Amino acid sequence: MKKRETIIKWTEVLLLLVLVSGCAYDDYREDYPYTSVYFTNQIIKRNFVEDEINTIKIGVMLGGKRMNTMEEWARFTIEDTAGLEATPYKLLPDKYYTLSSYNEMVIHSGTAMGEVSMEIDPSFFQDSLAFVNHYALVFKIEDASTDSILFMKDSLLLLVGFESRYFGNYYHNGLCIRKDMVNESIIDTIFYHQEEPVTNNINLWPLLTGGSKTVYSKGIGYFAPSNLTGFYIRVEDDYSLKISEDPDLKLKGYDWKIKQVDEENLYDPKKRMFILNYEFIDFLKGYYCYATDTLKFRNRILDGVNQWDL
Repeated sequence: MKKRETIIKWTEVLLLLVLVSGCAYDDYREDYPYTSVYFTNQIIKRNFVEDEINTIKIGVMLGGKRMNTMEEWARFTIEDTAGLEATPYKLLPDKYYTLSSYNEMVIHSGTAMGEVSMEIDPSFFQDSLAFVNHYALVFKIEDASTDSILFMKDSLLLLVGFESRYFGNYYHNGLCIRKDMVNESIIDTIFYHQEEPVTNNINLWPLLTGGSKTVYSKGIGYFAPSNLTGFYIRVEDDYSLKISEDPDLKLKGYDWKIKQVDEENLYDPKKRMFILNYEFIDFLKGYYCYATDTLKFRNRILDGVNQWDL
């Protein structure tokens, strides 16, 4: 008798579990009571790359549906960044961009995102403020075909900038001849070279965007990259280079007196490599220095994406 009662109790438990799991599954497969649209992120940064990337997409997400079987839409406006509290960003001028639509994002049947394309004008890359986190747009959802607009996710602050196509991390190799500043006699020659891949901070140099066709080195000769070293490299249309000193370092008291010498200074676009010949003064030790460097592209980080093979 006790055995029969035990079997009945376990049968009841199993039936209860089936009912509960069935309800949970039904909840999962059914749509929510209401639908909504929203921006997944409220702040994003996107960088264009001159002669490489001049378009991006901006989109809203559809919520509340497991499957979208009809066309939905979200209407938006572009607002001035002046309406935001304590933001240093200025409104991106109209002349710098075009949108595929200026007021509506359509979420087509079978999809969960509605997008508009943004294309940047070539003149944007000539603006000296455009690569220093200066410009932004505010997208604000004003109306939608859904039941609601998700609270606190109805706007997007889009920060826009650009990177020079030469920016990235480079393998740094070469040599530097050091001479006495009094009689210019050769003291020694310093070699800096490692087989790839290079993982240390001495032989891996970042080149930062300094303008449309200009990058900024954070190292000099045998000095590892730091905030106390560096110089500018401008790539001309014929891929010849112009090397110049960093005036900010000079104002800080780090006057390396860097200048290029009458040797080969060029960029090889096929190898993605800089060939540099320049001189500078190691004022810390009192040497004239003559450097012959190569900088070969390794990788770059664009909007959080590690790009190796370009």
